[in-house]
Amino acid sequence: MVRADFIRYDQQTPFLDRNSALPTQNAWLLEGNYYFHKAKFAPFIQYASTDLTDRDMADSQKIQGGVAYYVLENKINIKAGFGRLLQTGSPDRNQFIVQGQFYYF
Repeated sequence: MVRADFIRYDQQTPFLDRNSALPTQNAWLLEGNYYFHKAKFAPFIQYASTDLTDRDMADSQKIQGGVAYYVLENKINIKAGFGRLLQTGSPDRNQFIVQGQFYYF
């Protein structure tokens, strides 16, 4: 599966209240995975980018890869990943994440 998203946040639109507007920015997300049905796991890779139009604010990019284990189809899963955060004006950083998700209806 491959997924791509693009969102343009416009500073003209207030967020939560009239005094807190998001900075104008373009946000990109590209991710892909392959699900191995019998093993119930899926390796994944993800790229995310935030491009702020204000040159005084830091842009960022994140590259992450990992594996997801689907305990009960899409209702319960556990994911582990390692990523690299690249931000303008800051040292590059590593990120290790483990998360669980469940969906109940």
